[in-house]
Amino acid sequence: MLRLDDLYRMTAYIYGDRNSTRPKEATFAHFVEVCGMLTVDERAKKKEGFDLADALCKALGWFFPLLAKMGVSSAEELVFRKYPLVCPYCRKAPHDDWACKQVRGTEATLDHNAVRNAFQQNWDKRPVGLDAWRAMFQQIYPRNVNDGPRSVIGG
Repeated sequence: MLRLDDLYRMTAYIYGDRNSTRPKEATFAHFVEVCGMLTVDERAKKKEGFDLADALCKALGWFFPLLAKMGVSSAEELVFRKYPLVCPYCRKAPHDDWACKQVRGTEATLDHNAVRNAFQQNWDKRPVGLDAWRAMFQQIYPRNVNDGPRSVIGG
């Protein structure tokens, strides 16, 4: 079973030599540029030769080496700190859309201590394989075929 950290370490290793002399700011700039490609599909702009799967792979190909340059030892831990089996804003699964619309992301509206507590309480229940990560996000932010469009990047 392929874990998120396995994919992270493998990708960071593959591109490590190429990125060894590149400053982290330049790596970040390339990552942002590739993420911009992902919006082409969402905005119904047609770009010849554009393939969403290729663009996503390319984004991970820049994101994971960027994490490595920043000294991140575990992509799983990084993601789970933000999404510890619950939405970080309403701290529910499934998330409460109305409550989340009230949160502005500031200290006064986002309870960072509660998210840290959820991280600690749920650490042993974190997803193991890539399918488990997908299932976790589906539990937090359920989708069905009747849902309207969402951001390609933001879900």
